[in-house]
Amino acid sequence: EMRGRPQVGEKVWVRLYTDKSGRFAVSMDVDDEMRRASKAATDAKVGQLVKGAIYNLTSDGAFFITPERWIAFLHRSEMTRKLKVGEMVEGRVTFKRDDGRINVSMRPTKEKALISDGDIIMEYLLNRGGKMPYSDESSAMLIKDKFNISKAAFKRAL
Repeated sequence: EMRGRPQVGEKVWVRLYTDKSGRFAVSMDVDDEMRRASKAATDAKVGQLVKGAIYNLTSDGAFFITPERWIAFLHRSEMTRKLKVGEMVEGRVTFKRDDGRINVSMRPTKEKALISDGDIIMEYLLNRGGKMPYSDESSAMLIKDKFNISKAAFKRAL
């Protein structure tokens, strides 16, 4: 089974198996194998930085496996850029799940983001003569489209 269209030079995760006729074949469906190879993230700490290789992209986000063999889920709202299968990523642990996996974010903590978000808004204001048509009354989607930050982050930065 193929997932997406791998390009020349890209790295992808595959599993090797024997098909019905006894020939070797490969599949990009590696979820079950990753679950079997993984360990519960009992030693993970919220706030800890973890690195790993993405093995599955879904409509909800990305799954990656760390060198410690922990499975991490990165929700699409916590991504800072578009990702590819096989890519190495780094994220901050945001939650330890009951099933032994961890949730992670590529976004900085609120305290660190406040400074950079404020800089983005300040630059926008300076380029527009100190005025902008956005406020805490603006829609969350409009703020996300314009500044690539959440409405809550926008309000904190103001």
